[in-house]
Amino acid sequence: LTWAHCVHVRLFASRTTRAYREPLAVAPPNGSFAHPGAAGATHAMRRLQVVFAPHLPRGEAFYIVDAGGIRGVTPEDHYH
Repeated sequence: LTWAHCVHVRLFASRTTRAYREPLAVAPPNGSFAHPGAAGATHAMRRLQVVFAPHLPRGEAFYIVDAGGIRGVTPEDHYH
């Protein structure tokens, strides 16, 4: 028996048709932003779904991938 046959969780990652737009923000006095995304930049919103897991309920989470890495967002956040 190998570990490849002991799959207990199945996740499904996909791109949505929604686009996430970074908020237009004014730089704080120290010149650094909370996240490295460029103001006004647009990113494809992605979704990660729990398809099967005996210890988790079915669910989904939305995220974007930008220069700073992976960041969670909500569908209501700045999309168009």
